[in-house]
Amino acid sequence: MSFELTAFPLLGIERFLYGYIYQFPESFKRCCKGPLKSLLDYDEGVYWQVAKHLGVGIKVFQFGVLGYDLVLRRSLSLAEPRLLCPDNKGDKLKTNPGGMRHGGAGVSLRGAADEAGREELAFHPLVRPEDELLEAGRWKKPAKEDESKGHLIYLTGARSLLALWILGDHFIHRASVFTDRSNVAVAAFISLSGFVTQWAYSTRDFSRLGTVFQYLVRRIGRVALTTYFAMLAAVGVLAVQTHIPSWRHMVRCFLFVETWLQPENWCPDGQSWTIAALLPSWLLYPSMKHLVGLMEKKYGALGLLQLLLALWMISAGPSLVVFLLQDGFLTNKQHNLAYLWPPSQMPDFAIGVIAATLAKRHDASSAKSGLPPAWLRGLLADLSLIIIFAVVLLVPSSGYHEGWEPLYNHSLGPLWALFFYGSAASQGSGISACTLGVAPLAVLGRYSFEVFLFQQPLFNAFEILWIAGMNEVLPMWGFATIFLVTLYTLSAIYAECIEAPFVTITANDAGIGTLLPVMASRILAVVLATAAVAALLRSEAFVSGVPQRSVQLPSKVALAAESSSFSLAEYPENEENISNASIVFWGVFGLLLPLLGGFTTGLIFAALGWGLSTGGILSFVKKTKSIEEYADYVTQVSDLGKKGGEYGLKAYNFVAKKTGEMSK
Repeated sequence: MSFELTAFPLLGIERFLYGYIYQFPESFKRCCKGPLKSLLDYDEGVYWQVAKHLGVGIKVFQFGVLGYDLVLRRSLSLAEPRLLCPDNKGDKLKTNPGGMRHGGAGVSLRGAADEAGREELAFHPLVRPEDELLEAGRWKKPAKEDESKGHLIYLTGARSLLALWILGDHFIHRASVFTDRSNVAVAAFISLSGFVTQWAYSTRDFSRLGTVFQYLVRRIGRVALTTYFAMLAAVGVLAVQTHIPSWRHMVRCFLFVETWLQPENWCPDGQSWTIAALLPSWLLYPSMKHLVGLMEKKYGALGLLQLLLALWMISAGPSLVVFLLQDGFLTNKQHNLAYLWPPSQMPDFAIGVIAATLAKRHDASSAKSGLPPAWLRGLLADLSLIIIFAVVLLVPSSGYHEGWEPLYNHSLGPLWALFFYGSAASQGSGISACTLGVAPLAVLGRYSFEVFLFQQPLFNAFEILWIAGMNEVLPMWGFATIFLVTLYTLSAIYAECIEAPFVTITANDAGIGTLLPVMASRILAVVLATAAVAALLRSEAFVSGVPQRSVQLPSKVALAAESSSFSLAEYPENEENISNASIVFWGVFGLLLPLLGGFTTGLIFAALGWGLSTGGILSFVKKTKSIEEYADYVTQVSDLGKKGGEYGLKAYNFVAKKTGEMSK
């Protein structure tokens, strides 16, 4: 309702302004000589120019409101026709508490899954909390029915930051001790997967074989789909970059057994080792859940704590013993064995399962005395996170994955368990949970699994471009920015257009038969969208500045493109094009700004970019005596935008040039 209360006067204020100017011109002139004097000075005393500029400013906000409502909030969007069909078999959408409201009826964008299926879809394979609270990227306050289910939205935000941590280690190698210790983030992912698996399935009865099979299909199916997709993409890039791996190696990778046999023999998509490490835990989870339940029933919370500590010793103990026997040193090979070999990660997954069991047990017994309140559990979660980052940041490095560094693989497991246990109180207790639950982090976290798997093949593809001559056009930071934007964009497109239909349909027992047609249509939509973007790029006035073709580029790139007739137009580099590109730069900056990002913010920054690039804002500042001292700062910001636009233009023109060369 707060959106409507804000949007309504914002959309109607323009009519009110023009009516006020028409009916009370003298009053408007007095306002121009008072609060609006700076604007009147800029417009050289012309009152109608003041009215025009006020209208332009209002228009920016109006289009921002409409764009937000259509693109992000989507309250004006139409549901799929099949979702509105009341006689659809198994349709329970009208009572779906997590759905969006259309004409008074709750309609879920996730499809007509039954209640059990909806609960299973609530968590991503690595950890994907309830997505229905983030419909189309829109943050939505949980309803009372949702709160009762205990959806932990802040864990989605945690995933986004953990994924960036791992990304930093892979692609800014040895940048700092923080990035070098990304194995701590991987350990958090493993335990978090166990935590949310137990959180989602703790009430499920696995005594029937059919229920177990249903769990395995829904839990592992989407993981295998995305992993195979990433592997095939990596093979394609390797075919251009170096050579295709042996078929025996590929078979072992696709069966997820290579890391069991040779942990250091990387598969085409190196990050798939994490899936191979989690797969045994997912397969054994029904039995694990049964054993943990027996332990809880017989020994209570104390027995669960003892089991957690025992698992921690099994996980971290061997490395610690070898570390002491070798005079305080572990080799890189020993790190790989204790880190990449799948059985080494199973105790961490089980620790997450126990942490969720303790949290559920605490919530169920919250009325009893002697248990810490929610705020105290949140404080424990915050303290555990502070200790984790203190150990990561303050302990000096002993080398990359050698010395005492391999101890970070599993040693912080109990602290992560304490964080998950404490922060789960009241669906997100503590300062850390509140911070991680902000909408931008949660939106990015929805695609962190895809980002995790797609990072290597995309980086290898960018590496080809870098060797081909992009290093002569862009600085490293500019190239890294383009890489990150491309990575998250492609991950989001894949998740929404390919993975989401797969998940929605497999949630319905009768929906498997329609899976392939829907998947094919979504893949076709992605291809058509890519072609449309390419066509739009051709019409933009972007600039030149292309280096000569590097001899280091593998000849296979040119051979693969010889049959293509596609080309992009090149444009001369001039001040006008750089100015236009800076407007795009500021608009993209507004869309991607973490805390303020959104369609409205992008429009605001684009408008500011237009004013900066055309010199309008600088001229206004210089004319206004009260703020003319800030003219130098405005000039610096304007130069920054033009520099960003210039780099973007050079990048486009480089791609256009190379496309033309390979099309000849």
